[in-house]
Amino acid sequence: MSFFEQELHDAFNESKKIESTAKEVENRIKSIEGAAQYMPKRPYWTPVNGQALSMTLKYLINSKDRQLAAYLYIADGTFRQMEEAETARQEQIDRIKAQTEELQYKN
Repeated sequence: MSFFEQELHDAFNESKKIESTAKEVENRIKSIEGAAQYMPKRPYWTPVNGQALSMTLKYLINSKDRQLAAYLYIADGTFRQMEEAETARQEQIDRIKAQTEELQYKN
């Protein structure tokens, strides 16, 4: 096999790998509820460009799949904020339960 043929073969295999990865990324995005309708068209054999996604789609990805957000370089901390809010809410519920039990004991 000549040098040129080897380069053609390598370039084709690399393009196939890029397309395969892009399809997997698109399928993962589409698995997020409501995200499929915001998917932009992507030229064949090009990777998914996280920066080209709409703000709505970036928010959906950030709020549902932080690993994918990191992979696409669009992570904005939404997932962490949601976790912190849920933790604070749960702590408040626990405090109210403890206060209720204390009042019941006093009565």
